[in-house]
Amino acid sequence: MNNVKIICTLGPETNNSISLLNFKKAGMDLVRLNGSHNSLDWHKKTIKTVRKILPEVPIIFDIPGTKIRLGEFEDKYISLGEKITLTFDKKYVGNSKFIINYENIARKIKINKKIYIEDGEIILKIIEKDGKDLICRSLTKGKISPNKGIMFESLKLNNKDLVSYNDRKYINFVKKMNIDFLGLSFTKSDTHINKVKKLVNNDSIKIIAKIEDKKGVKNLNKILKIADFTKTNFKTLE
Repeated sequence: MNNVKIICTLGPETNNSISLLNFKKAGMDLVRLNGSHNSLDWHKKTIKTVRKILPEVPIIFDIPGTKIRLGEFEDKYISLGEKITLTFDKKYVGNSKFIINYENIARKIKINKKIYIEDGEIILKIIEKDGKDLICRSLTKGKISPNKGIMFESLKLNNKDLVSYNDRKYINFVKKMNIDFLGLSFTKSDTHINKVKKLVNNDSIKIIAKIEDKKGVKNLNKILKIADFTKTNFKTLE
């Protein structure tokens, strides 16, 4: 039995029959779709294409989970300055502040805690709070791009925060499309998986627990007992 599988993530340039056939010829075992990008209509069309061209190839659909993300920028990439401001002000448009998608973050996180972006390549330190804004100092150099995931040091989420309204929308989509595997980003605990399994309510849809932060590592043994499969991003956990 071959335990190594080749997974190909599809995007706007590769969700076509030619690319799919080339991927399969090169050894692709599974197709992955990232719910954090593109619309559900786009994903629906892509799933139909995959099933028409390669009906034997299973599909993984990653839902964002409790992942906190950056919003859109005016530019494609922004070079970091010494000070960076993160905001929940949805009306803000520009490059001097970066919008994040978690409203209560300024209340829940403390000054002097670190923030990790780009899988830990970019590190910020919170030096001040101003309403819903977090004023940070950049500890690393580099560039950041829109929609990237953010991890906050020592951020605690309640069980009620584990499955958001947005998550439920993606879970319902997975059920409707009868996807083979649901990838749960930033899996926190066995409770987190149980909540998702209850909503999925279909044993044929397997849950892949993606361990991407310290909370997930802390509960790893319990997660291993209940998840169908697990994936760990060690780089992020350093």
